[in-house]
Order: sequence, then C-alpha cells, then structure tokens
Amino acid sequence: MTAADDGLWFRRLSGPPPGPETLGLLCFPPAGAGPEAFRHLSGPLPDIAVWAVHLPGRGSRLGEEPRRSLDGTADEIAGRLASWPGSAHPYALLGHSMGAALAYAVAVRLARLPIRQPCALVACARDAPGHPARRRPVAHLPAPLFAEHLRRMGGTPAEVLDDPAVFAVFEPMLRADFAAVEHWRPRPAPPLRYPIAVIGSRDDPETRPGGLAAWHALTAAACTLDWVPGGHFFPSRHPRAFAEALSRRLPTGRQQAAGLGPQIESRF
Repeated sequence: MTAADDGLWFRRLSGPPPGPETLGLLCFPPAGAGPEAFRHLSGPLPDIAVWAVHLPGRGSRLGEEPRRSLDGTADEIAGRLASWPGSAHPYALLGHSMGAALAYAVAVRLARLPIRQPCALVACARDAPGHPARRRPVAHLPAPLFAEHLRRMGGTPAEVLDDPAVFAVFEPMLRADFAAVEHWRPRPAPPLRYPIAVIGSRDDPETRPGGLAAWHALTAAACTLDWVPGGHFFPSRHPRAFAEALSRRLPTGRQQAAGLGPQIESRF
C-alpha cells in the first residue's frame, strides 16, 4: 500500500487543511455516487475540512472493478485510514444512504485498531444496520426495470438513464453498489463509544422513523434524530438545512482540542 494508493480513496473537497483545531469530516457517498455528492457542503461549512471517500468504479476510478462486498470495502477503507491526513486530528464520519451503512462498518473496524477514533458518526437517509429494508432488492432486475427504479429514486442523472449506451457504462457500478447493500448482513458488534447523529427526511420513501431511531442501540454515547425536508436526497436538495443540522451536532476542532464532545445532548 502506498501514499498514492491512499490518495485514490480520500478526496479533499473544501475547508482548511487538517490541524488540531480543524474538524475533518470524512463523507461516504450513496450508491452510484462519487466525492462530488458532497461538494454542496463547501459553502455552508467553511470551517470544516470536508473530505469524501472515492470508491472504485466511478469518476477518475471508472476503469476499476466496482466492489460488490460492503464488508470487503469497509476492510479496505479502515486499513487505509491510518495514513489519511485527517486521521491525525479530530474527525467525524458521515454517510448518506449506502454510505451510512459503509461508514458504520468502517467505524466498527476502526474500534479494533490502535489509531485515533472518530468523534462522531453522522448517519443520513438510512435505517439502522440490521433493520428490515423498506424496499425489495433491485440489483438483480433486468436493465429496463433497474433503470426505472433509479429514475423513481431520483438520484441518477437523466442523461445516464435516457441513453442506453451511457447507462451501459455506469450500470455495472450501480448494480454493484446496490448488491453490496442488499447482501450485507452486519455482524453483532460492541456499541460505538462516541455519539451518532441521525439525519432523515419525513418524506423519504427509503426509511422509516423506527428504522432511523434504531441507530441509538449502536452507541454507548448519545444519539439524536434531526429532520430535514427534501426526500431521500435531502443533502443535495436542501444543503442549507442539512448543513444547519450538521452544525448543531458536530464539534469544532477547537472544542475537540479542549476535550469537549459533539453537541449531541440527548438520547432517543
């Protein structure tokens, strides 16, 4: 493993450079997305160093084989985090949809490693791991039905779905992402020792209030649930409201340096 290899996986998007008084936010994208899914945070969170995980099979890594195992991907990321520049300073993990499951799986693995631990986990638009899925599996569907499901969800650009030749380029990666989540069976793990902040939307068809609330069982610290408008893709559709929710729940790097925890004051 080389520094160049690690640079493929972690993309710095915005904010100040890593430092003892700068909070790093490492973001895990939803299915089919790359680091650009979090560029909307650069304006509302100017004091936070926003990073994103760059998964194989998309963006500049389009030519690489997409991963079909969420556990395998979590192993790869956790093994590389020690050399990520942000891991030497206060940082939090944030995941949206599939990314929330992946961020949690990475957090479980980090708890077993002798490295600096995150100060918080932010789970967006995803029911707690192990909670029954709200929709049926779709990764196996024929191409027209799979594309129609993506269209209904609303997160895939129309130019990808409307052109069969373009869709054929992205289809393997999209199917791999959905398969990874649908086949994932999280193993029991000790509760995390830092807070979980859950952010959801009441009009998200992919989650249930009970599924979002179930995250509280995965931490020995505090857990909260904030609501943001905008459906499943609220982080990009309502970035200001999303950033406001994050600001309430994340500490500043200065607070971390002083030994203060995130602004999560209550359990469910």
